[in-house]
Amino acid sequence: HGVANRQKVQGWALASKGMFPQHSEQDTGHNQDQKFVRWEEVADSVTERARIKWGQVKSPDRAIEKLLRSYRQDVSRLVDMCRQQIVFSSLDDLLQCMHAIGADGEAVVVRVKNKM
Repeated sequence: HGVANRQKVQGWALASKGMFPQHSEQDTGHNQDQKFVRWEEVADSVTERARIKWGQVKSPDRAIEKLLRSYRQDVSRLVDMCRQQIVFSSLDDLLQCMHAIGADGEAVVVRVKNKM
């Protein structure tokens, strides 16, 4: 599922000028050092694509921990199994992506987080 999900996210980013976090040469692991690159600018470069920080599938241990500690064993609340962020430089780009996701018959938006 990880590859299929990644391809979906790449398509949505391409349709909306979306950006992904990228490892830098001197990546310290701190968010303030975070660099973002537009997918349309790196999609054709194997080297640049390899530097993208792709989201990971939540481990079974972490999913069980969240179910027990936070969700009172309600599996329907576990909605972030496959995580990936797309960053936008404008509200118009964000809305374009939301339209692309909404038009995708295989995707269901369960929750949107605004980390502004």
